[in-house]
Amino acid sequence: MMNSNELDHRRYLVSDTICVITEYIREHDLPPGSELPSEEYWVKELNTSPCIVQESFDLLAGLEIIDLSADNSVSVSCFDGKEKQLSMMHNGLMRLVSFQQIYDIRKTIEVRAVVLASLRRTTEEALKIKYHAQRMLENIDDPIVIIEHDIAFHLAIAKASRNSIFAIIVGALQSSSNQSWPIDWHGRSEIDCKRKMIEIHIRIADAIEAGDSIEASLCMADHYNEISESLIKTNLVDKANEN
Repeated sequence: MMNSNELDHRRYLVSDTICVITEYIREHDLPPGSELPSEEYWVKELNTSPCIVQESFDLLAGLEIIDLSADNSVSVSCFDGKEKQLSMMHNGLMRLVSFQQIYDIRKTIEVRAVVLASLRRTTEEALKIKYHAQRMLENIDDPIVIIEHDIAFHLAIAKASRNSIFAIIVGALQSSSNQSWPIDWHGRSEIDCKRKMIEIHIRIADAIEAGDSIEASLCMADHYNEISESLIKTNLVDKANEN
């Protein structure tokens, strides 16, 4: 029987595996029915055990993200795939609700995720989160590069939280960032405003690296409050919803 530390470690491994598989589905934009790499592939790719991959498959199948067949093949769920279903649900909701409401949801999720990430992240994950924040600052004149690292930054935090559902939801809500982020960025005409937005990412990364969950949560809340204020101040919420 596993002790609590061994059980926590197993849960972390399963959560990481789930995050990688759902990210693979998302990055390759796989439609329902698409075949996924085999268990053997993930064991080798992630340098983990067959038991961890199998448990991850079972959980993903239970969430109806993947289908497991009798011949051991794995595919994106023909039901829809919750990953796809979340994205479609998001697209539908965006016709009915405002970006402000979407950001309220993201704030709630990500403030909790950053607390968990501060407590659970590995050294490698902390460095990866910090890397994306620093790359944003280094490329302050290139919004295309910034948004790529901004999305990667938030996904890395969700993954480091060791709650795979956070990673799935944050990934599924990426399209809201893709639509509203450029509008918000161009609305920040002063370089100091743009720098302030990026620097709060660095503060979040520093807090995660230091394991300071309180500072990390306060910074993440400030980040989303500042975005909301910026969108409202420049009437960009309405413009975003029109696009």
